[in-house]
Amino acid sequence: MGLIRDRYFGEAFDSLFEFSMRNGLAVVEFTVDLKTIDAIDGGSETAWDRRDAQFLRLRDRIETVADRRFQNNPPVNHETVALSAADFQRWDV
Repeated sequence: MGLIRDRYFGEAFDSLFEFSMRNGLAVVEFTVDLKTIDAIDGGSETAWDRRDAQFLRLRDRIETVADRRFQNNPPVNHETVALSAADFQRWDV
């Protein structure tokens, strides 16, 4: 059974998005940096006022990669999972 969608917290620290997914009753927190989001969205930098819409448009794809990363490399001690460009290169199929 894979992770299921939970909450989207939005942009944090002007450099990454925060969101969570559920593994049964447990909440798994994730981050993904804005440069990675821009890279998977075609490479150009997105204006700050369009960031939330960008994340929401790519959310299914991001959460699929998050689930694959979690299933193959679960975090230790409930650590936040930081998704990187390498995760998208490996798991975004």
